[in-house]
Amino acid sequence: MNRFKRCNVKLDENKVIRLTCFHYGSVSAYCLREKISRARFYQIVTWPHLSENEESLQKLARNLKVNIKEILM
Repeated sequence: MNRFKRCNVKLDENKVIRLTCFHYGSVSAYCLREKISRARFYQIVTWPHLSENEESLQKLARNLKVNIKEILM
Protein backbone atom coordinates (compact mmCIF):
# COMPACT_ATOMS: atom_id res chain seq x y z
CA MET A 1 0.00 0.00 0.00
CA ASN A 2 2.11 2.88 -1.19
CA ARG A 3 -0.77 5.27 -0.77
CA PHE A 4 -0.64 5.15 3.05
CA LYS A 5 3.13 4.88 3.39
CA ARG A 6 3.49 7.89 5.74
CA CYS A 7 0.22 7.32 7.61
CA ASN A 8 0.77 5.78 11.01
CA VAL A 9 -2.32 6.66 13.08
CA LYS A 10 -5.02 3.97 13.10
CA LEU A 11 -8.25 3.80 15.07
CA ASP A 12 -9.49 0.77 16.97
CA GLU A 13 -12.41 0.01 14.63
CA ASN A 14 -14.33 -2.28 16.97
CA LYS A 15 -14.12 0.13 19.89
CA VAL A 16 -15.26 3.10 17.78
CA ILE A 17 -18.22 1.17 16.38
CA ARG A 18 -19.20 -0.10 19.87
CA LEU A 19 -19.03 3.43 21.30
CA THR A 20 -21.03 4.81 18.39
CA CYS A 21 -23.74 2.21 18.87
CA PHE A 22 -23.76 2.84 22.63
CA HIS A 23 -24.18 6.62 22.33
CA TYR A 24 -26.33 6.87 19.20
CA GLY A 25 -28.03 3.49 18.87
CA SER A 26 -26.49 2.66 15.49
CA VAL A 27 -23.89 3.83 13.02
CA SER A 28 -26.69 4.96 10.70
CA ALA A 29 -28.18 7.19 13.40
CA TYR A 30 -24.78 8.79 14.01
CA CYS A 31 -24.29 9.37 10.30
CA LEU A 32 -27.71 10.98 9.96
CA ARG A 33 -27.00 13.27 12.90
CA GLU A 34 -23.61 14.34 11.51
CA LYS A 35 -24.86 14.46 7.90
CA ILE A 36 -22.20 12.10 6.56
CA SER A 37 -22.57 8.87 4.64
CA ARG A 38 -21.87 5.49 6.19
CA ALA A 39 -19.13 5.00 3.62
CA ARG A 40 -17.42 8.17 4.89
CA PHE A 41 -17.78 6.98 8.50
CA TYR A 42 -16.14 3.64 7.71
CA GLN A 43 -13.46 5.44 5.69
CA ILE A 44 -12.58 7.55 8.74
CA VAL A 45 -12.58 4.50 10.99
CA THR A 46 -10.65 2.03 8.82
CA TRP A 47 -8.11 4.08 6.85
CA PRO A 48 -4.87 5.19 8.50
CA HIS A 49 -4.37 8.92 9.14
CA LEU A 50 -1.33 11.19 9.09
CA SER A 51 -1.83 12.59 12.59
CA GLU A 52 -4.26 12.47 15.47
CA ASN A 53 -4.96 16.19 15.02
CA GLU A 54 -7.06 15.73 11.89
CA GLU A 55 -10.43 17.41 12.10
CA SER A 56 -12.41 14.24 11.35
CA LEU A 57 -10.72 12.33 14.18
CA GLN A 58 -11.12 15.18 16.66
CA LYS A 59 -14.82 15.55 15.80
CA LEU A 60 -15.40 11.80 16.11
CA ALA A 61 -13.71 11.65 19.52
CA ARG A 62 -15.63 14.70 20.73
CA ASN A 63 -18.96 13.22 19.61
CA LEU A 64 -18.16 9.90 21.31
CA LYS A 65 -17.19 11.76 24.50
CA VAL A 66 -13.72 10.20 24.69
CA ASN A 67 -10.15 11.37 24.43
CA ILE A 68 -8.51 10.73 21.05
CA LYS A 69 -5.87 8.53 22.73
CA GLU A 70 -8.60 6.15 23.95
CA ILE A 71 -9.71 5.16 20.44
CA LEU A 72 -6.27 4.86 18.82
CA MET A 73 -4.56 1.51 18.32
